[in-house]
Amino acid sequence: MPIARHILVVEDNACLRGLFVDVLSAQRDLLVDAAATIAEAETLLGNPDAAYDAILLDLGLPDGDGRDLCRQLRQRGLRIPILLLTGAVGEQDRLDGLDCGGSDYLIKPVRIADLLARLRAQLPALDAAAAAALPTTAQHLGEARP
Repeated sequence: MPIARHILVVEDNACLRGLFVDVLSAQRDLLVDAAATIAEAETLLGNPDAAYDAILLDLGLPDGDGRDLCRQLRQRGLRIPILLLTGAVGEQDRLDGLDCGGSDYLIKPVRIADLLARLRAQLPALDAAAAAALPTTAQHLGEARP
């Protein structure tokens, strides 16, 4: 059985947020929380029990710019995938989104199959980073030797 992944959806449009939550929740290995604002997202992310594996982040939120939140999360050391969702289609918009620390940039309206594929493409990178941070058995054995 695959490991359950926790995804945070930050989207102010209630219809889209509901759609993303429904589609992601229908995947057997995804658990989903949702926020409509940066403040709600920060509350969820600040929960000591929060352990998100990825964030879907709208750029146009009622209480601020998702790029600013993304940049702040990266500055705090958060290394999970952050997939940016936006209606902005310009080249500079995409570059600004990636420059702020976004892992991927999806233009709305987004096809659900594309969203799932891009999300799943980001999760193995998270696994690789976590594995690199864990000491190997050989390292443990080497440390135990006199």
